[in-house]
Amino acid sequence: TNPDLTQLVTLDSETDLVTGGRIYLAFNDPLSLEEIFAAAIVGSDNTAANSLARFSGLSPEEFVVRMNGKAQELGMKDSNFADPTGIDTYNLSTARDLVKLLAAASEFDLIQKYSTMSKLSVTHESGREVLIGNTDGLLDGFLNQDPYNIVAGKTGYLPQAGYLLTTVVEKNGHEIYVLVLGSDSKESRELEVKGLANWAFSTFKWPGA
Repeated sequence: TNPDLTQLVTLDSETDLVTGGRIYLAFNDPLSLEEIFAAAIVGSDNTAANSLARFSGLSPEEFVVRMNGKAQELGMKDSNFADPTGIDTYNLSTARDLVKLLAAASEFDLIQKYSTMSKLSVTHESGREVLIGNTDGLLDGFLNQDPYNIVAGKTGYLPQAGYLLTTVVEKNGHEIYVLVLGSDSKESRELEVKGLANWAFSTFKWPGA
């Protein structure tokens, strides 16, 4: 919908609140739309993500229809979205489809910027400042240090799905997509991604490399 990301908007506890996860931003204290977007990406703030659907001007139902339409455009044939935040148990996807989503998302500068930002500072109109740490612990590890570079990524968790982590890692001009689904913990999903990325770069050769 090409929104003005500089506009000041206000979170509403009655319409935006999503329980069960971290809520970083204050209600009834204006801040920019871009800062809400950033909090949703960096901190996996579901309340912030839920509010983005409202600020789009669409109803929650219309927003989900648009999500599923975009998924079909991207060729995600085995996916179904049920709510704007991803916490509904009827959200379904596959590793192959998530690669397609990650590839498309990593083309957007703001998603790339915030998904690779290890810490984010957000300031409300009242002057209240909030420091948000990225839920992706890989950003502080060797996969984000020369010669490696994390291009984009996102964490996720549902009791039914386990701990999830998707990432795009670049080394010497070559990119690989690594997805881990159903891990037992935050630590295990990061260890699995590290191991898979290191193995892939060590095992495979690119034409002309």
